Amino acid sequence: MSYELVTLEKTDLAQRIAQNLHKELRMATLRQFADGELNVHLNDYQQYADKTAVIIQSTGGKVNEYTIGVAFLAQTLKQAGAKKIIAVTPYVGYSRQDRGIAGKPGHMQVVAQLFEQAGVDELIAVELHAKDIMQFFTIPVTNVLVENTIVAHIQKQFPALETVCLIAPDKGAHAYVQNIAKTIGVGMIRCSKERFGTDQTRVLDCVADCEGTVGVMVDDIVSTGGTAANVAHLLSGEGYREMFGYFVHPILAGNAVERMRESGINAIFVSNSLPLAAAVKAIPFITVFDISEDIVSVLKEKLDDK
Repeated sequence: MSYELVTLEKTDLAQRIAQNLHKELRMATLRQFADGELNVHLNDYQQYADKTAVIIQSTGGKVNEYTIGVAFLAQTLKQAGAKKIIAVTPYVGYSRQDRGIAGKPGHMQVVAQLFEQAGVDELIAVELHAKDIMQFFTIPVTNVLVENTIVAHIQKQFPALETVCLIAPDKGAHAYVQNIAKTIGVGMIRCSKERFGTDQTRVLDCVADCEGTVGVMVDDIVSTGGTAANVAHLLSGEGYREMFGYFVHPILAGNAVERMRESGINAIFVSNSLPLAAAVKAIPFITVFDISEDIVSVLKEKLDDK
């Protein structure tokens, strides 16, 4: 299949995907006018005629700009003659807003409709925050799971697994962490929390089926770091001398890093689904693991001539 890769932002992940596929990573320009309106420009629009265009762009960080940017890019690619558009959005902004009033669809449904109306024919995401999100789309959606990558990283990082307990910081992570714990062969701690503000939570309790001295939290998203810090505070009084965290999508808003460091967490490991600011990436507290191979293996199947 003849295809082109295009992005709005040359991130480490986008470049790794392109290198693995042995393809050029083309750039589209996301411009902002004085009044705040956005515009997407393709310098080489002739390159996409009668081809599949693969957009590689997470919609986190500048979430509003990149959400609109992906939609505008899809529309522009259609106008340039692309016959199919696959959006690879490792982190999908607004994915935590899957529910609205009285359990009805949340704002993520509007984002799904926006992408489809703009011309996206297929979506590839990584570890969607809720399975319900896939129901908002009528186009094919692939949710890439990176559990095996996390398992391999934990096994390499913590060879003395007899001291390790995995931690699910909230109910939403229980099943996910349980699968990883079973694969590794360790026990786990199940925590629950409640939300009392837009970005404020409190941990209610933690129930363990294991005893250890090293706690390893696993979750899909770390935003403000509040939940992780609260869990660390709680478990430090339960004999856990070392605390670590594995998070797929590092939003790391505000003073999230400082909050987690001050709570006693020794280090966190995050994927490259979202780019980190240079100053943040340089902090020894944070280690980045790569998920490009997980995405490429799925993308190759989509692009394979049949």
